[in-house]
Amino acid sequence: DLSCISHMPYLIELDASNNQLTSYFDFKAPKNLKEADFSHNQIPKMRDLSAYHLLTKLLLDFNEIEEIRGLEECHSLTQLSLSHNKLTATKGLENLPIRILDLSFNQIEKVNELKSLKALQRVDLSNNKINSLRGLEGHDLLEVINLEDNQVAELSEIKWIEDLPLLRVLNLLKNPLQEQGDYWLSAIFMLLRVTELDLKKVSVEEKVAAVNKKAPPPEVVAAEDHRNHVLYYSGQPQRLLDSTLPGAEESYPMLVLLGPVAGGKREISFKICRQFKNFFRFG
Repeated sequence: DLSCISHMPYLIELDASNNQLTSYFDFKAPKNLKEADFSHNQIPKMRDLSAYHLLTKLLLDFNEIEEIRGLEECHSLTQLSLSHNKLTATKGLENLPIRILDLSFNQIEKVNELKSLKALQRVDLSNNKINSLRGLEGHDLLEVINLEDNQVAELSEIKWIEDLPLLRVLNLLKNPLQEQGDYWLSAIFMLLRVTELDLKKVSVEEKVAAVNKKAPPPEVVAAEDHRNHVLYYSGQPQRLLDSTLPGAEESYPMLVLLGPVAGGKREISFKICRQFKNFFRFG
């Protein structure tokens, strides 16, 4: 019984976690309440919190909540945690100023409704049933996304978050897309701003390798082409041409031009033979 809270008008923080409560905020609202923790209880439904205009932090982890509701007027709410509940959707959060959101360990399949959370900085959606990242796009302040243990199967889903300017940490562990052979470099290439992927630091060398593989610059293409030509022709049988000298006393004028096919060796050979016709013949 938390009815005594009604007589604490200046209460700022309330911790009612680890009890057997089946409801919350069923008392007259302290006008100054900013933080409330009702985690580890037996709460099945969320209440209307229109009276709590100053509430900035609400923790409802480890309860039995199936639907998000009652937060429409919480215009100061910046941190919300509903981890380990029975949620199947993210409706009920539209246009809230939430910066830190934890919806992990639920049964959520889609996150489309998160699109309106423009202040979002960190979101934990791990251990759900999410198969698409649609709804995470357009969050210019989003820095951390945790999607571990979901059902994201296609690399193309990363397109929804590849333009997030501040995204630095992404966790996609235990998702089907990790089984694709080029997953690591492909993900890095699409998210070059990321500094940590799947709980591993992303090095500068890995970013360079990703770019060189997925969209190599001209100089890399030229170097790779040259390497392939050298390797190919070094394995070809060599042929030694006969040479006729102008006289027995003359020095042996052998000149060998090396280079890739279509490199201009023939034209150079003809020019040398014309300018030094007493010493060279084209063979």
